[in-house]
Amino acid sequence: MPVRIRTLAVLALILAGQFVGASTSRAGTLSEVTDCSIDNQTPSISLGAQARYVVHLFGGNGSYSISFAYGDGWVDAASVTGPQATFAHWFQTTGTFTQTAYVRSAGSSATCSTQTLVW
Repeated sequence: MPVRIRTLAVLALILAGQFVGASTSRAGTLSEVTDCSIDNQTPSISLGAQARYVVHLFGGNGSYSISFAYGDGWVDAASVTGPQATFAHWFQTTGTFTQTAYVRSAGSSATCSTQTLVW
């Protein structure tokens, strides 16, 4: 009986070690979901001023493809290997425009958005 308890204890430790190792080794792999948020640095601007945005990137594998639509028909694209990407734009008309970032990394994608009032 003592041998069986010892064997079960060893097996439990091995399985626990594999579980912990599996959960900590996921960072930056295909199993991590891609996500984003936009820091709108100019939520309200006058016509002719430069609008600025920072897209913050999470998950994925650290390499991202981004398509950034400004809401007025203009779109920029970027490929980055870090946690953020910056975009700038000059609106040609007044109004409220919705900016949308389409992000792809490690087989998953995310969309985030914000709005800018141009007066």
